[in-house]
Amino acid sequence: MVTHEHSAEDDSVAVDVVLLVAERTGVEPADLPPIEEAIDPDALDALFASARTGGTQRGYVEFTYYGHHVTVPLDGDRTITVVSEPAAAASDSGRSAP
Repeated sequence: MVTHEHSAEDDSVAVDVVLLVAERTGVEPADLPPIEEAIDPDALDALFASARTGGTQRGYVEFTYYGHHVTVPLDGDRTITVVSEPAAAASDSGRSAP
């Protein structure tokens, strides 16, 4: 499991997810599939921005990216979590993950 605290200065939650998965797998970020294949990055960033600016959102967003389960909380806890999925789940976008 890899976690990362997304700070207010960071540009994009989606970019952080790509960087975390790259770190987890040892794959260069540019060699990963576009995150758009897993989730709308603009929508993810907008949800997180709303929570960061004092919105009353609760809960989290979960999705699979490159065979990894990603959790992004919306309740002020700015820790993004990336966990490896079982090998069978890694092929959900037709690509295999290490």
